[in-house]
Amino acid sequence: MDFYVQKHVTFLFLLVTLFLSASEKTTQKQIPRTVLALFDSASEGQSHDIEDYLEMPLNFLGLNVKYHDIQKGIPNNVAVEDLVGIVTWFDATTKIPEIDDYVRWVIQLIDQGKKYIIIYDTGFYNEEQYVDLNLLEQLWHRLGFRYGDQWINQTNLTEFIYSDPFLAKFEYRLDNEKPSYPIITQIEPKHHKSSVKSNPKSKQVKEICEIPSHENSHIAAADQKKVIRTTSSKVKSHLIARWNKSPNYDSDLVVTGPNGGCIATNYAIFGISTDKGYFRKWIVNPFTFFTSALQLKNIPIPDPTTIAGNRVYYSQIDGDGWNNMTYVEGFNEAGYLCPDVIYQLILLPNPDLPVTVGPIGAELDLDWFGTSKGRNTAKKMFELPNVQVGCHTFTHPFDWPFFDHYTREKELPYLKKMPQKHGNKPVEFYGDESGGLSSASATDQNALEEGYTIPRAYGLKPFNLDQEVFGAIALINSLSPPNKKVNLYQWSGNALPNDKAIGLVYEAKVNNINGGESRFDNVYNSYSWLSPLGRTPGDHLQVYSSSCNEIYYTSEWNKNYYGLLCVIDTYKNTGIPIRTSPMDLYYHIFSGSREGGISAVQQIINYVRTQKCIPLSASDFSAYVMGFVSTRFDQVDADSWQIMQRGQLQTIRFDKSSSRSVDFGKSQGVIGQKHLHGSLYVYLDESIESPIITLKDNESFFEEPAGVIPYLIESRWRVSNMNQNWPKEMGFRTEGFGQCEMCWRMPEEGDYHILVERKNGEQERFKSNAPNGRLKITLPSSKIEPITVKIEQFSHLTSESSEKQQRKK
Repeated sequence: MDFYVQKHVTFLFLLVTLFLSASEKTTQKQIPRTVLALFDSASEGQSHDIEDYLEMPLNFLGLNVKYHDIQKGIPNNVAVEDLVGIVTWFDATTKIPEIDDYVRWVIQLIDQGKKYIIIYDTGFYNEEQYVDLNLLEQLWHRLGFRYGDQWINQTNLTEFIYSDPFLAKFEYRLDNEKPSYPIITQIEPKHHKSSVKSNPKSKQVKEICEIPSHENSHIAAADQKKVIRTTSSKVKSHLIARWNKSPNYDSDLVVTGPNGGCIATNYAIFGISTDKGYFRKWIVNPFTFFTSALQLKNIPIPDPTTIAGNRVYYSQIDGDGWNNMTYVEGFNEAGYLCPDVIYQLILLPNPDLPVTVGPIGAELDLDWFGTSKGRNTAKKMFELPNVQVGCHTFTHPFDWPFFDHYTREKELPYLKKMPQKHGNKPVEFYGDESGGLSSASATDQNALEEGYTIPRAYGLKPFNLDQEVFGAIALINSLSPPNKKVNLYQWSGNALPNDKAIGLVYEAKVNNINGGESRFDNVYNSYSWLSPLGRTPGDHLQVYSSSCNEIYYTSEWNKNYYGLLCVIDTYKNTGIPIRTSPMDLYYHIFSGSREGGISAVQQIINYVRTQKCIPLSASDFSAYVMGFVSTRFDQVDADSWQIMQRGQLQTIRFDKSSSRSVDFGKSQGVIGQKHLHGSLYVYLDESIESPIITLKDNESFFEEPAGVIPYLIESRWRVSNMNQNWPKEMGFRTEGFGQCEMCWRMPEEGDYHILVERKNGEQERFKSNAPNGRLKITLPSSKIEPITVKIEQFSHLTSESSEKQQRKK
């Protein structure tokens, strides 16, 4: 009888265990990462405004942006479970189709916990459409503010009585400039239709609000007193304008709350045209604004800028100018071409820095404009261990949208401006120092994007998209060593391929890059000039490069040939106080035509060597961005997250986490952590498919805390396949370029033995000390082949040796 009782008890115990286990799995909640960006195609430039200004800050905060044209109606394919919220950028001309249904749809999403953010205009007050005001009032009460249709245009009587020093005066301070603005008033947020007043002048909660005095706040002296404000404990106003000293005409120009927020027309970015170009700066801190309006707190962020605790560095060279002669002294007399100069002065002297070289197919194809000399130089380059093989199209399209609806007849007027084949005589790309770029008149450009005189560099035969992708890749592969093939497709010209073109690159199983033109320097001195991680015109992602190339610094390679040096300013400004981008050294083969171009590249490389970075291929970075887009987080509990579908991305960032650290005892697949700029960077093991990160309070605020096991702080090489058998030993695999320097945080200080084993079986042993628990290891240069490392504590080895001696006795 006891046996049967015990059997049933055991069976019930197993059932309960399985139930609890299943319950734990079902309680894991997916963290939404998508923002739906609504734009109006009827208003020129709106989608570009969101991409130019908003998407980069949203990417930095770990979010993907999906675009939808409001003229196509309410989107019906929104995955609500992955939706953080909606961001709109409309103007006064926007006419929203079926506007009442649209407002109901927004209210429904807010009631499901999604956020709604208005940038610029609401789109509700177009004179040609009518919206149900009672319905609109329900929306305002959910948001906690009322964005009205009254405007203050004569702003000479306006003063800013409050400006949040942490949010509303970021890059540009509104001292004398006071653009016109709408009246926006804060109201008490309500969440149920039954509690919403239909009267626009419904009773509002009023309280005495002390306007804080701050030396940097824009508060008039007369307003350093108590003022009557409509306010809510949950909704916050970050920029308040007062007209004619009357509280009745106060406007809350920047508002955030639990259900979203708004930035009034003209008050997100200040822009003005000057004789030196277009000047623009953020008025509002977009990172802080979106963090507050989207309620992004204590969430994991996939970060492609960092690997193994160090900032990513990569470099790509577009093949333009492969047949160009050089003017560099010592090379021009001997008849060398630009790629010969790049090979001799850049690639050979820097074997520890990877670079992807992407020739243009037509400049290597003997049936087009290729030469035996140019093909031999390509072969020599591709044989270098630090050179990865890329492809920069076949005929180098300048204006990609021109070919969306291509016909040969459409291209015929431009053929006479393109190079013609004359025997084996080499044809120079940018031979007139401008190539397809020019300030030609609009009549000359016809259907081309402004600035282009020809749609592509080479037009001997009709345009063929398969040839641009598969043909170019096959040709370049034929010149590559057997162990190397094209792994990166580098977009040309305006880098605006359609989804079909990007899809063919995916079909070819190579990564892609280029476009974006990010810069942040003394001339373009704002985060608003930084591009997002990429663009998705359809189903496929185009990855943007992280920096501008030399064309943008040299007036299209016409002067100031050293201009690429300015990219160092972009490196600095995107690295501190927050790391928004990796370091990307992006240039063309024709930089080898001028001493200034070569000198600029050499000096940039010298600067990179002074930085803590991890050199990787451009294809690697492209893969990290793809991993950024695909990553999914499931919340296990308040301090734990499981990471899935991350591809090759290996770094997860937690902002405002100086007082937090990884709980290695409860985490899985975590190799290391590093605190930087107030954020916590967590490095994952690429061999673990779905790691788990668990955080805890950090007791050592000013130093990396000791863990129960060793963990990596930073490394110049990638680390993977961690094998923890502590306190006996630990092992891992590592690979990279040049000499490796890495730092580990050991559980305790002392001496450690390191065993290094190479692929060919060679071994090397040495001892290293870990003062304050920081073990620094320097490994000699590798041939870019992975090596295995094993670390053992000296005291453990000593105790083992003593035990063996005792056994012998």
